[in-house]
Amino acid sequence: MDCALHYDATVTLPPAPAARKALAALYSRILVPLDGSSIAESALPYARLLCRAFSSPIELISVNETEITPRSVAQRLRSFNTPQHQVTSEDLSQVVATLTGAACKTTYTLAEGNAANRIVQAAESAPRTLIVICTRGRSGIKRWMLGSVTDKVVRTSTTPVLVVRGNARSEESIKVERVVLPLDGSPLAEQAIPHAAALASALKAKVTTVFVAPPNP
Repeated sequence: MDCALHYDATVTLPPAPAARKALAALYSRILVPLDGSSIAESALPYARLLCRAFSSPIELISVNETEITPRSVAQRLRSFNTPQHQVTSEDLSQVVATLTGAACKTTYTLAEGNAANRIVQAAESAPRTLIVICTRGRSGIKRWMLGSVTDKVVRTSTTPVLVVRGNARSEESIKVERVVLPLDGSPLAEQAIPHAAALASALKAKVTTVFVAPPNP
């Protein structure tokens, strides 16, 4: 059987302004994909939290799909029962105004094409971008639509991705107390260490490192 070891640690960075400079250097932009649903907007409180912690601007992106994909077909099937809503510049402008009022510099991009591909392209267009994206965390057709985009973004993005479970929560109710860092001894897994350390330091959270050793042959 597998053997798992874990330990807790408190991570600190040098005092401000050195700490702020170090954190800002890690994430120069926070990219938040939206699809016009309240579920997708569950990522916004986390984006605000990270914007204030890292002093990083937020960019919203919404993609109106024009390609025929299983997700777009599912949307069209659903539209027979519920009105189909295409995200507009006015919709995104309203969200921008809310975030700007919360002291977060925010812009938006409205695009067309394959949602996952355009999100990944937008993230890779600027260095040190962090994607904050929501998943429905449910089964069935709803997960097929939004969840499949999140899954593809996680699998294909070369930039860091923070996945948020979709539920309505206010920013005041969000409190990150622990960052779990899974390691397996590989250089690939260790690439997450600076991100876990930065998040823990910025959010005043503890880091729990979990090391899982493979079973002996």
